[in-house]
Amino acid sequence: MGGTQDENELAALVLEGNARDKAQGLAAEAQGADDLLYDLCMGGVEQGVVYQRSLFARQRIENLFEKAKYNELSNEYKKVVSKAYLTAKLAVENVLDYAMPGAPKLAQIKAAKNIRKAVKEVREALKAAANEQAEEMAH
Repeated sequence: MGGTQDENELAALVLEGNARDKAQGLAAEAQGADDLLYDLCMGGVEQGVVYQRSLFARQRIENLFEKAKYNELSNEYKKVVSKAYLTAKLAVENVLDYAMPGAPKLAQIKAAKNIRKAVKEVREALKAAANEQAEEMAH
């Protein structure tokens, strides 16, 4: 990157902001999968509908990751984006497994708990990365 130090720092901040947005998007997809699975467990949504929505979610997750992956990210954000991606992907795979007709209710509930835990972990990782960045800028 050519340019003044200010321009370079600004460009780096924009990249980090994009990465954070992508990671938050991935976390939102994981949360959406969690909500879908919850609806499924409660019997509020048909399995076929949940299955279709989950397939779409998986596509969105892949697309988000493709966009995020090619940015020149700091290692901190690479870790966050990768973790968010894996969490979201796992969440949707879980839903796809349990949206299959005849999946045992207990397995569905267990998957929902695992997804909820993973979503929380991604949110915490995002917060930590954002705090770390804020501290670096303050110095």
